[in-house]
Amino acid sequence: MSTQMPCRSGLEGLLLGLALQAEQPQLESQRTALLQQEEEQRLQLAALDTQVLQSLATSKASSHTLMRPQKC
Repeated sequence: MSTQMPCRSGLEGLLLGLALQAEQPQLESQRTALLQQEEEQRLQLAALDTQVLQSLATSKASSHTLMRPQKC
């Protein structure tokens, strides 16, 4: 059985959520929705980063061509 201690920011978020739920439930609902959106956007960004890296890795352009400035 693993006993993990939550980090300080996790505890602060939990306490904020409990306080908001008690005092202003609709504000807590908005906060929760924003946190969910943030997590979804983080996942999308990670997926895009992976796609960019894969595209760069499979690109046919040589690193020499990419590093040399173009002549006009």
